[in-house]
Amino acid sequence: MAQSVLVKDHTGKFTFLQTSKLEEVTLTGTTASAVIDVSGFGTMALKFPSAWNAADVKIQACDTSDGTFLAVHDLTGEVEITGGTDRVIIIPDIIGPLTFIKLVSSASQAASRKVGVFLSI
Repeated sequence: MAQSVLVKDHTGKFTFLQTSKLEEVTLTGTTASAVIDVSGFGTMALKFPSAWNAADVKIQACDTSDGTFLAVHDLTGEVEITGGTDRVIIIPDIIGPLTFIKLVSSASQAASRKVGVFLSI
């Protein structure tokens, strides 16, 4: 599900700007998820399923969808989001400068788990 607004750029041309979108990725073991295009978005939230086993989620990033993805760090170290069952966690100010990301569970799950990814400008 995506939402858009009509905006006028500096040349007077009207275009649609996507203001939010929802994706779902599957996390299996400690393998990286599919690529998520986060360009143009600044805030991300993750929705963890009720069957989530205790594990953190790390973010990897790349400037191309098919390049080498590297671990995302802030000034305190590698970014880790503490996952939890039936929980939505808002992650502001991390993805703003990023283009493509992948999510990685820090521990194997009992089975593949679908995690909702909400993006907003």
